[in-house]
Amino acid sequence: RYVRPDVAEKWLEATWNTVLFIREHPEFGRVRADVRHPGVRTWLVQGFPRWTVFYGIKDNFLVLYRIEGGETNLRRLMVG
Repeated sequence: RYVRPDVAEKWLEATWNTVLFIREHPEFGRVRADVRHPGVRTWLVQGFPRWTVFYGIKDNFLVLYRIEGGETNLRRLMVG
């Protein structure tokens, strides 16, 4: 699937800015009780709401698990 370079650049910048925001405010993310690993939180990429950042906090460090697009089967990722 082709992605325009300008959109890809905007997505990359938005994703980076979202990660920086999460780093400063990790408690804002939604705790995911439906994920098989405890402590996983999610936050949407700013300006790209179909993209979700999965992260956690371990020993005062931000741990990024993955960034998933809305077309991904999240149920399979979380409970399967």
